[in-house]
Amino acid sequence: MEGRKDDIIRKLKKALATASAGLLTPQQISLEPAPPFLRGAFDLCFPAGFLMSAAAKSGKPIEHAKRLAAAIDAPGLIVTAGAAAPAFVNIKLAAAVLAAIVHDCPKAGVSVAQDFELDAATPKNILLEFCSANPTGPLHFGHARGSILSDTLARIFTYAGVKVTREYYINDIGGQIDKLGASVLARFKQEVLKDATAEFPQD
Repeated sequence: MEGRKDDIIRKLKKALATASAGLLTPQQISLEPAPPFLRGAFDLCFPAGFLMSAAAKSGKPIEHAKRLAAAIDAPGLIVTAGAAAPAFVNIKLAAAVLAAIVHDCPKAGVSVAQDFELDAATPKNILLEFCSANPTGPLHFGHARGSILSDTLARIFTYAGVKVTREYYINDIGGQIDKLGASVLARFKQEVLKDATAEFPQD
């Protein structure tokens, strides 16, 4: 999705004003982040029903909100929209729109960290353990995926003001390592020392 944040917001407001059938102007539409309990399902919300009811001088605010949500036509911008009491319209943005907005934030001098809403129970210090390597088995794509996701999570918490300590474990002690050592030693005796009496451990 091309275009700066301001251009995207302008297009969104125009689409919503058009869906209101003349009851709203783009200037009247103030889009706010969806409340925490709606995050994931919706990105933006605004009290459309109240404004539309006042402009029409009739009708229940929630009914106006429902009609607006059903009438929105903004392919490429809005994935879905829904109405919620008392008179809100909630909007789910297209992934490309969200990516364009986030990409534009640093250029506009926006401090994304200010928008993080960490739970009050979130500790100020976090020990993040991830991507333990097991020498008795091969590294695979899951290890790479775990490294990327965990390091990204650590960066997000750090950016939000939490002190994060990263730990990467290497399994270098215990029963598995004892068996690994015995196996390597047995194979060394067989292949290098040519010891015909060397037996490879069954386990």
